Amino acid sequence: MRVVPLGVDVGLFPLESELAWQREAECRGLGATESRALFFPTRGESVDEARAICERCPVIDECLDFALKNGCVGVWGGTTERQRRRLRRDRRINARELVHPIA
Repeated sequence: MRVVPLGVDVGLFPLESELAWQREAECRGLGATESRALFFPTRGESVDEARAICERCPVIDECLDFALKNGCVGVWGGTTERQRRRLRRDRRINARELVHPIA
């Protein structure tokens, strides 16, 4: 992912200041191979170990919000891509119900 330096906003990539939460992430410091294996499993592989890391992470909410806004792949904020698709869908449905309440 490309990151724009602090103070420069061209609207294409996240600002460095918007990603500051990542410095506090529990997964930070994992090696590339380990991180790839845990957070980007192939179909059918377990995500339990990634979720265990996420559960003790102080920035799990920020991570999930980032993934929801940016369509990230893999495990983010303790959720899989499928779970985040459901969350986005549910949020859209709830937003529509606020605009057009069901009587």
